[in-house]
Amino acid sequence: GPAPPLYSAGAVGRPPACGPAPGAGGRGPPRRQWLAIVGSCGQARDGQPLATYALMDTTREELCFQRLPYDHYTAARKVRDAGLPEELALRLEDGA
Repeated sequence: GPAPPLYSAGAVGRPPACGPAPGAGGRGPPRRQWLAIVGSCGQARDGQPLATYALMDTTREELCFQRLPYDHYTAARKVRDAGLPEELALRLEDGA
């Protein structure tokens, strides 16, 4: 599935979002500001109920996205047990 998006601010404004494949490193053009939407556990919007994180190597100026499974079924059960809306539990289970 797609990696979380990256945005870049250049001399002509912000181009469309782009994103590397999970596990892939990325290096952008020098002297450009970047915004990375890293993600987290739960409330996914891409159909993948996975935890997401990123590692930033400031020496090499590289950002690498990673995804890994977590117990999203237990998290969904806890949402239901707390009396929260069913749609929140479903989103945890199917990542959509």
